[in-house]
Amino acid sequence: MLGGHDPAIPHDYLDQLISRFQTCAFCRIICHAIHTAVLTVIGEPLPSPSAPITRLQDFFEGKRKRCFLQPLQSGWLLEESRWKKDKRGLKLNYEYKAHRIRVTLRDDVEEEQDPWNQPGMQMDPLSRSTARIKTKAEGIVALIQLLSSDAEKIGSKPLFHGRVVGEDVDLASLRFWLKTCTEGHKECKRDYWHKVLPPPQNLRVIDVQKSRVIPAKEGWRYIALSYVWGGPQKFMLLKENVADWALPGKMPKTGELPNTIRDAVTLVGAIGERYLWIDSLCIVQDDMSTKQDQIEQMDRVYGSALFTIVAAAGNSANAGLPGLSPGSRQKLQMVECIQGLRLAVPLPTLLDSMDSSYINTRGWTFQERLLSQRAIFFTDHQVYYQCDRDVWCEDVYAESSTKRLHKQTYPSLGPRKLLLHSVRSQDQHVLKPTIQSAFGDYMSQVQDFTCRNLTAPNDVLDAFTGIANVLRHSPGSRSFVAGLPVMGLDNAILWMPKGLVERRKTTDASGKTTLSPFPSWSWAGWSGSGMLIRRYSFECLLEDWTVIFHEDGEESKLLLPPVRDDESELPDDSPFRTIALRRNLMNSHALEFWTASSSTFYITGTQHFRYIWRELISDEVSSEYCRVCVYDSNNDWAGSLLFPRASAEKILANGKKVGCEFIVLSRGLLYSSGYADSGVFGGNGSMVLNVLMVERKGQGGEMERVTWGMVHEDAWNASRPRREYVRLI
Repeated sequence: MLGGHDPAIPHDYLDQLISRFQTCAFCRIICHAIHTAVLTVIGEPLPSPSAPITRLQDFFEGKRKRCFLQPLQSGWLLEESRWKKDKRGLKLNYEYKAHRIRVTLRDDVEEEQDPWNQPGMQMDPLSRSTARIKTKAEGIVALIQLLSSDAEKIGSKPLFHGRVVGEDVDLASLRFWLKTCTEGHKECKRDYWHKVLPPPQNLRVIDVQKSRVIPAKEGWRYIALSYVWGGPQKFMLLKENVADWALPGKMPKTGELPNTIRDAVTLVGAIGERYLWIDSLCIVQDDMSTKQDQIEQMDRVYGSALFTIVAAAGNSANAGLPGLSPGSRQKLQMVECIQGLRLAVPLPTLLDSMDSSYINTRGWTFQERLLSQRAIFFTDHQVYYQCDRDVWCEDVYAESSTKRLHKQTYPSLGPRKLLLHSVRSQDQHVLKPTIQSAFGDYMSQVQDFTCRNLTAPNDVLDAFTGIANVLRHSPGSRSFVAGLPVMGLDNAILWMPKGLVERRKTTDASGKTTLSPFPSWSWAGWSGSGMLIRRYSFECLLEDWTVIFHEDGEESKLLLPPVRDDESELPDDSPFRTIALRRNLMNSHALEFWTASSSTFYITGTQHFRYIWRELISDEVSSEYCRVCVYDSNNDWAGSLLFPRASAEKILANGKKVGCEFIVLSRGLLYSSGYADSGVFGGNGSMVLNVLMVERKGQGGEMERVTWGMVHEDAWNASRPRREYVRLI
């Protein structure tokens, strides 16, 4: 039997395969596999099996490419048979392996000139130096899989092999996935989570059997819908129709609803369920008080739903759920018979499908997908099912009521879940999150969420509230101040933009643009780029933080207590358990604290490229940012500042010094001295201070955050910093 380490076999050149597309079935399926992989990588719609591929060579900038084929076996089980432990202590069964062919492309070079063709160097193009990969298409890996119905012809088992995807969704498979998960997956029950997560309050649901919108009763099973509005909605629940829609048959007729909502109603009834939750039809849209209450319990709405329907096709509520209505889904899977065996080109994984979908760019849908305990994704090409244990799809036979899919297989790749949702009882041997792991979860969610778009800029924190509510149950977590967690506030305030940003603005009905009410020290106060948060604070140097917020029209203050590393849960009498306080803190607009400030430093626009932030600027932060050298009054390089590159180059061209005012926040810990002149200040990485560059506003001593940087502690002390009480807005 061929193994996963068999060498790649040289095949014909891509242009030769394209020329035989109409006459050779094997050439045809190789070309279509490459075409599918390329379009998936660059985020374009999948090709039809009958689509012309004459432009395929153009993706590689006209360079002649040779195809290499390699036998591949993927997929294995977690069960008691043929034990072999992996690094997590799980035991793997290699009996169930799927047969695939991996197709890679290489430049047209002589064998002896290409080190990757030498013995022992058979590696994926993805492993090559990025200098060899000049376009996204250069590093593709295409796949061809054997169909499960033919697996027994070669003495293999059907599990993990492919299957044919029709034009219509197989509702029987959906029902089987749901039944298998709800009855057999202990990991998906979230027993611990539901103990700390009360059911949603004052929830309305659609009764699909009687065509009405009614208050949900305790214990009712309901399904939620995650979709893109795409503009104003024709039908919404309002004060004027809430009573009428509660009567049987009085809500809008199914055929009159937008296609996505119509299909969701149809799906719920088709799988034998009765109740459906849709935001536009179940939240009174013109009752601001009720609407805000519902927004603040999105974690409970989606977390308590049996599953969430994710409408991942199209960019509006009229896109529909492909495959539910006749003619709504095009067959995009190529199947060919080669020497008596049926082979198919795998459709994209769930992760790839979501990465290229419009719904994945929208801010509100981020928490909807993340908070759901189960989700069924409808894409243009197939349906996926994701729970806390597995990911299943129509084109791969991977579901089993008795066998467990190991995650390191192509079809299992899916969007990540919140770490806290993995918390289970200790007898299931799953560790509870720590403060450190919970903050890591927060960092990941902010990075993903801030890359998304919002129609209404002022919705930024409302759309993040569900995530914050979940993270609030983490060890040491009290609440969030303007989107930053009280735990690790000294780290969270050192966020970095991945690209150019500007202060978040909003436009009113008259067209007037004003600043949004979010503070400069929060990532919520800025727009234009995703944000990065890292652990750069080793020791907070502030004695305390006081957060400022409005309560009943008056300004209120709250001294934030310190968070201990060994802290687990909040005391029952903690004020942070009250919804009103959590709401006020999330909408806080200022921080006050005692610190030291200094205005004796300056920048010239000179950039430094070594060590600190190297990996961020080259890989995660765009080239629009650079690392600017900070100089002290002795003209020594005393620190570094993250700064827009264009602004730095303009300062450098003017040949003038630009003064900087800094406030110190914390002591950092670095393993190199590349942030300042080690010849002057030495190479001790523990002597770095995290500072904010600030700008004073008015005469009241208020300051706004500009950016953040690092300054050597000796240079800071020599600058004679003054102690003052700061109000950061």
